[in-house]
Amino acid sequence: MLRLRLVRCAALVAALIAGGLQASAAEPGLTADSIKIGSFGALTGPGYLYGKLPMNGVEVVFDEINAAGGIHGRKLQLVREDDRCDAASAIGAIQKLVHQDQVFALIGGGCSNATFAAREAIETAKIPTLIFASVHDGITQPPAPNIYSTALTSSIESEAQILFAQQHGAKRLAMISMKDAWGRARYQPLMEILKAKG
Repeated sequence: MLRLRLVRCAALVAALIAGGLQASAAEPGLTADSIKIGSFGALTGPGYLYGKLPMNGVEVVFDEINAAGGIHGRKLQLVREDDRCDAASAIGAIQKLVHQDQVFALIGGGCSNATFAAREAIETAKIPTLIFASVHDGITQPPAPNIYSTALTSSIESEAQILFAQQHGAKRLAMISMKDAWGRARYQPLMEILKAKG
């Protein structure tokens, strides 16, 4: 399941890149023989499952694309940055990837709190960005022309949880919620749906 999701994610990035490669080699991160893609997510700490492992999967797919000749003869190169699932680190990672590494596109975002905090930096960068795991509604809403996601938003997940409980005859629900951006992104829509359903 995770591999299929990563393949779809990497394929979407490849499609976005292929569609935009009519630009000259003067574009940041684009040379005659390579396309530099930046990736941000937790590479260390307890949240590494949401960064390092998906990045490893993206690298596997990029290797397959490169072995097949790349995109229009250009090889995909993944540049990784550790955001440690931390808001300030995520903003710094985006800034480094965009301004110092000068990547052509971004792929990443494993922790909602960090990705949500970095949304302004991502939007300001104006380069294609694919979020692969963060679900906070505020990452993709309101829509930004350069931010895409393969994940369901937290409000959609909340609605699905309520529907599941109703289909199984639940009369009472207990909730445990975190107070950070990720927890609130699930809790608030859940409470609104419960209130609307009486």
